[in-house]
Amino acid sequence: MTTPPLASVIPWEHVCRMLEKVQGVPRAKKKEMLLKFITTFRELHKKKLQHQPDCTDTFFPVMRVLLPALDRARGAYGVKERRLADLYIRILGLKKDGSDAQKLIHFRKPKASAGGESGDFAEVAYYVLRNRCPEKGNLSLLEVDEHLTSIAENHAAKKNDEVERSLLEMLKGMSAKEQKWLLRVLLKDMRLGIGQTLIFNAWHPDAKDYYDVTNSLEKVCRTLQDPSVRLHEVEVSLFAPFRPMLAQRAVLEKVEAQMNHKMYFAETKYDGERSQIHKRAGDYKYFSRNGFDFTTNFGADRHSGLFTPHLHPHLAPHVKEVILDGEMVGWSQAHRVIVSKGDHMDVKNLKEDGDWQVCFCAFDILYLNGTVLTNKPLSERLEILRTVINPAEGRVIISATAKVKSRDEVVSVLNEAIDRREEGVVLKDPDSVYQPAARRAGWIKVKPEYVDSLVPELDLVIVGAYYGKGSHQGVLSHFLLGVAMPSENPGSHPNTFHSFSRVGSGYTVDELKDLLEKLKPNTRSRQPLSVVVTGREKQPDVWVEPRKSFVVQVRAAEVVKSDLYRCGLTLRFPRVEHVRYDKPWHQALTITELKELAQEASGKLAVKHCAGADLEEGKGAKRRAVMVAAGPSLPLHFRPADVSAAVKKDEVFGGLEMCVMGGDEEMGKQALETLVVEHGGRITQHPGPITHCIIANTPTVRVQSYIKSSKHNVIHPSWLRASCGSGRLLPWGPLDVLHLREKEKCAMEELFDPYGDSFTEPTNGRMIKRVMEAMGKETWKPLSPDEMSEMDEKLVDLGDTRALFRRVNGCFYGDVDDKVAALTLQLHGGTLTTSPASATHLIARNESEVRASEVEGRYLVTCEWIYASVEHGKRLEERGYMPRLVAG
Repeated sequence: MTTPPLASVIPWEHVCRMLEKVQGVPRAKKKEMLLKFITTFRELHKKKLQHQPDCTDTFFPVMRVLLPALDRARGAYGVKERRLADLYIRILGLKKDGSDAQKLIHFRKPKASAGGESGDFAEVAYYVLRNRCPEKGNLSLLEVDEHLTSIAENHAAKKNDEVERSLLEMLKGMSAKEQKWLLRVLLKDMRLGIGQTLIFNAWHPDAKDYYDVTNSLEKVCRTLQDPSVRLHEVEVSLFAPFRPMLAQRAVLEKVEAQMNHKMYFAETKYDGERSQIHKRAGDYKYFSRNGFDFTTNFGADRHSGLFTPHLHPHLAPHVKEVILDGEMVGWSQAHRVIVSKGDHMDVKNLKEDGDWQVCFCAFDILYLNGTVLTNKPLSERLEILRTVINPAEGRVIISATAKVKSRDEVVSVLNEAIDRREEGVVLKDPDSVYQPAARRAGWIKVKPEYVDSLVPELDLVIVGAYYGKGSHQGVLSHFLLGVAMPSENPGSHPNTFHSFSRVGSGYTVDELKDLLEKLKPNTRSRQPLSVVVTGREKQPDVWVEPRKSFVVQVRAAEVVKSDLYRCGLTLRFPRVEHVRYDKPWHQALTITELKELAQEASGKLAVKHCAGADLEEGKGAKRRAVMVAAGPSLPLHFRPADVSAAVKKDEVFGGLEMCVMGGDEEMGKQALETLVVEHGGRITQHPGPITHCIIANTPTVRVQSYIKSSKHNVIHPSWLRASCGSGRLLPWGPLDVLHLREKEKCAMEELFDPYGDSFTEPTNGRMIKRVMEAMGKETWKPLSPDEMSEMDEKLVDLGDTRALFRRVNGCFYGDVDDKVAALTLQLHGGTLTTSPASATHLIARNESEVRASEVEGRYLVTCEWIYASVEHGKRLEERGYMPRLVAG
């Protein structure tokens, strides 16, 4: 007879009691409390093995509770604080504007804590629940584990009703304290006051190292059951993700010492997604740096996915099994360059019908045909890598390496990376072995933002603040920053600020405390609507009146497009350098200056060169880099391109002269000029009588002067690229122009409608999107229910319940007030009315008595008809769900 799993006899309440004890004792005793629980578990396990030697039980169900953020065996739960707050409000029947409901919704605010800790949703929920729940729950650890797995699986399958059902079943069977710890597991934030290393060490001394290689809590618990048995060698293995080797940060003044005064390889630091590719015969697996499996996206075999069909032909015939380490990046087919992640490119979901495609940059090999290579030196691994991959531009490439030894040589390769708009370089010891998760084992990363003077500081105004987490919980520690909208009256101060970015690092505890003390008198709970304009970003917990706020100097790697913030741009990796108490609020960065920065070097903020010989090192002072001009003294975005090496590809612009005055987010001025020459055109820096057009993306002062004179046509760079892509000179449309002369404008009106849709040119997905955006919302009319239903029949697959009740207009009859039924009806395409006369369905209680005369021409059903239809995935016959009628 098979005995039940240990997890089924361990009450969830016992696990929560252990967690409560670990959280409540001083840090020095936390491991001791955890070890007591582990010892008890091991004793239970030992007794079970005596009766059932083939027992497969492990500590895994407990370990995934202790370290939920590291559990790769379960996917995301898709449950955040706001959804849980709404669920509790509905379950408990709380008034939305009541005290307890507001505590749950605004849990980050100190006044919402109600005895709990602000910023800790689970603690706040406990104080709301403690008088509303049983003193002791009745669920086992196994039941909780199974429910959590069900939530993750149903979230992945988008079965939200099933997710909610599992949550309800657990919450009904737990005490308030048990629910507190369940919430922390769901939110993957246990707040035990101990790190993952201590938890791993409490289980087994080799647990942390083994997890770094396997990325599997289950393997850690199954393989390392006896702490007295040490794991002497941990090897990478096929189809098991591991933590990749990492690089330490370079200190450019000391980089020679960091390289141990020896020769290192320097290679490009790619701006993509760190990835491992595993192959055995025709099967492939793809893992992220954190061990997440993206095989479904990239392809499990040569016939499926975004990338495997393109990778498979470029692996050498002798490669039967292999593990590659590298970076998944996006590649622009039109411009033949790697695309920055700052362009909102998600390499896991690129579509092959666009300009961007998936490309893999390989820089290491760890396993080949049954042999683990991690203990071989890097130089030898790279030689093997070159025999494994047949490179193909834009699809599979091997990272190029240069040899560097001195600081000046490192500065030189960094400057070249800056010129190519790359993220930086990685220096690697050619003798280094591959150590999973290690950061100080021979790899060093060098990025422009590590050198203070290479990246400009942006002066931004604080317009709002957010409560923090962890050590900053209950304290305003993150800030919403704004840029000024220039006043229409020259010389006047700005009247409006647009939201631009959030920042939460760079300052010390004392600097933050000083800033908050100065801000406190000028904070408010409501948004100053006439002054601060926001987008879709999370609204601040408190607002700050810009005229009474402070300017902060912020550094970042890049200015990128963002539809979250009102100004349409934001920063990548921002941090505060200084609080400028000396600088008045009205001298902050303006939107005009910001857009010029976004155009310069395609948004990269590092555009200057570093002079390594001039780097200074001062005790207690910040590192400083002296800038030197590279070539002419003009700013980079004003310099003409060097087209001496450009090779002509065709005659798209044959005989035409163009003046490029600025680039856009995709290509800078120099790249556009090179494009003109490659396709048969000529470039000039000063437009004259024979200049075909001026290329510009925004009306700068110089461009506006040419527009005012109306002597030249001013065209967007997108037209230039589109013509090159199509292999012919395309006509100008409304979406391509900043300004046209009258003659060209009349010609354009014969070829395009006012929104830019061509009467003669074939269209594509990108053009349709641009035309629809140009049309604006006011040209759209909402569809009627009948029109929506007709569209559903054409577009919605069988079994999709989103349009289940499209033609149903329900009216609750009598004293029926079922909010869940109402919401379910609307979520699945139905509508509600308060007028029985306009309803198609009257919804009544099962025991209700309804007069037949009031039902004429309408269906009469109970709420069960709604729930049953959703459960069956189709609209059921109404007559099976009718309440009792009374003649009348």
